[in-house]
Amino acid sequence: METGYSISQRIWKQATNRALVGIDKFVNLIRDQGHGKFVEQAMLQGFSLYDMQPFAGKVMIDLPFQGVRGFRGGHYFGESVDGATRECFGLLFLTDFLDNPYLYECQWSQGYPSTGKMIKIENNQWIHYEGTFDRDFQLVGNGKSWNQQGGKYEGWWRQGKFHGQGKYTWADGMSQQGQWKDDKLQGYGKITYQNGSYLTGDYKNGLPDGIHLAFAKDNDPIESRTYNQGILIKEPMRL
Repeated sequence: METGYSISQRIWKQATNRALVGIDKFVNLIRDQGHGKFVEQAMLQGFSLYDMQPFAGKVMIDLPFQGVRGFRGGHYFGESVDGATRECFGLLFLTDFLDNPYLYECQWSQGYPSTGKMIKIENNQWIHYEGTFDRDFQLVGNGKSWNQQGGKYEGWWRQGKFHGQGKYTWADGMSQQGQWKDDKLQGYGKITYQNGSYLTGDYKNGLPDGIHLAFAKDNDPIESRTYNQGILIKEPMRL
């Protein structure tokens, strides 16, 4: 006779097997649409497609997905509390109107992503995001991203763009930090070069504007530079 524990174990195993079958179906659906390399890249980037486990009180659903601005449609596999609404943990595969693939691995609330990861391929280059998402499926609040070229950003977002305090670092070590607006520096900013020297000053629409001060790595002042919308309008003055 089965004990309560063995019955629970059997039910858990059956639920886990159903989840794995569902994941296989989800992954094969992506591959069948010509995005097999995208799946492999997602797993290389730490997306745990095969780590999904059933939880008490949740059901696993497998549903077509539509209705987000800018996307053509997609497919969801993950948890639900009512068998119809995305809730708790789940995976969502989408394509945009240029057939660029997107994969979300997120916690969901009332059908919308709340926190988690997203990877996409655009112009044959992958970009990976982690953080909080809004109801348009865009990053909002504090988050980070990194891309195939080795660039990375960590800071604040709005509607999927750098917005607020943040820092972008290129693969060669050069960095740009400060106040951002719509992916561009706006207000006070600082550029740090590979040798440790740096330049500080104000920016408008991503361009240096006004007086900028250059410093050596040891913080010794070097010179001042005067810009007008990115154009140097005075000879640098030694400090």
